[in-house]
Amino acid sequence: MINSEWLKTFSILADTENFRKAANILHMTQPGVSQHILKLEQHLNQTLIIRDGKSFEITPKGLEVLLYARDLLKNEQLLKERISDVDPYRGICRLSMPGGAGNLIYPWLLDLQVKFPQLKIHIEFNPTKMVESRVLSNECDIGLVTHEINSSLCDSEPFLAEKLWLVLPKGVEPTSFEQLQKIGFIDHPDGKKMAEKVLPYLFPKEYSTADSLCVSSYTNSAPKICHHVAEGLGYTVLDEFMVRLSPVFDKLNIVNSENVSSDEINFIYKNQWPLHPRNRYVMDYLAERVKLYSNNLRT
Repeated sequence: MINSEWLKTFSILADTENFRKAANILHMTQPGVSQHILKLEQHLNQTLIIRDGKSFEITPKGLEVLLYARDLLKNEQLLKERISDVDPYRGICRLSMPGGAGNLIYPWLLDLQVKFPQLKIHIEFNPTKMVESRVLSNECDIGLVTHEINSSLCDSEPFLAEKLWLVLPKGVEPTSFEQLQKIGFIDHPDGKKMAEKVLPYLFPKEYSTADSLCVSSYTNSAPKICHHVAEGLGYTVLDEFMVRLSPVFDKLNIVNSENVSSDEINFIYKNQWPLHPRNRYVMDYLAERVKLYSNNLRT
């Protein structure tokens, strides 16, 4: 390995074109600077500079070494900046979330990035189980999930509670589970998991399992699920905020059973190292925005 101090001395000497100036910058003696250059030449078995009295000229081989030295020193500085980075308003923050909560907070994240352009927010929409996987594999910094995390590698914090709603076409009333079977279930990545939480409460005598559902259609595009229902293609079970924010909300019939407990949506993140200040800032910002939103719903 080439001693990085020798390369640094060589680079500064080339920049200043003067041994005395280089020595002052490096807080060394001039003989010390000469010694570094000599050791670098001996290590590489190449002549890097040709002296002419108090001046010198860099050889062609020396210019090659100089390019290498400058690249190495630049990368070293970038590395130091990255590992010492504590700026909450700069850098990349990667989030993964299911469609419902994601659809709600997406515009808030855009507001945040407009306010802090150097805060690069990467947003993914994934089923809740995939969110967990993405966080555990370090492909995302923060996740939003609706299921309990069993991994000891993750910490979680509460974010939001939302209802799961039975969603039907406008004018259609759910008189029986048999009626729903005729209409057909609009499935989606978390559809059957959500159905298992709602339909047993609404139709305790008729409903058996999610595998018994008569599926009429499927989409993995969360914002489009309500469109299927609005067109009369079937019914679905969906998270509250996805339905509230749908442009076809007025074409839907919502059944919101008080017997169905709210889904708890939690932040998750790896606990093997401290949460970066920018990730903490984003989480705190979203928690504040959702508090304001929830208060507006109640009023």
